[in-house]
Amino acid sequence: MKTTTQFFIFLVVGGVQIAIDTLLFALIFIFTGAPLLGNVISRASAAAIGFLLNRRYTFNAWRAGEAGGQGLRYILLWLVLTALSTSLIGVGNTVLGRLAHAREGMIGLKIVIEAALAVLSYLCMRHGVFRERKMIRRKMTVEK
Repeated sequence: MKTTTQFFIFLVVGGVQIAIDTLLFALIFIFTGAPLLGNVISRASAAAIGFLLNRRYTFNAWRAGEAGGQGLRYILLWLVLTALSTSLIGVGNTVLGRLAHAREGMIGLKIVIEAALAVLSYLCMRHGVFRERKMIRRKMTVEK
């Protein structure tokens, strides 16, 4: 698959993920006032859907016997990106918490953070999580 086509599919899947992520984040944050908890829960929910969609459609990596390894790499990537995202949300909450429209600002910040992390996520998934298996071909020589 061409890289541009693959990236376009990734953006579509990412759009679904960001919609789920942002909606859950907003609901949790509005009702609990806990942006860090909201970020972790919303990212985990969106990640579960993203793993399945990216594995099947974006990277066409639905290969027998590889789900466990892909899942482990995906979880590790999720942990790193979630730590980064949650740290940025925490800083944003400290800065924006003093403003009149802090909730709206936090939800907007969440969208910006996730969009920025999407590029890093794509590269890590393409070259790490769902990397293509390299086939080893042996040349057979025919003796005369």
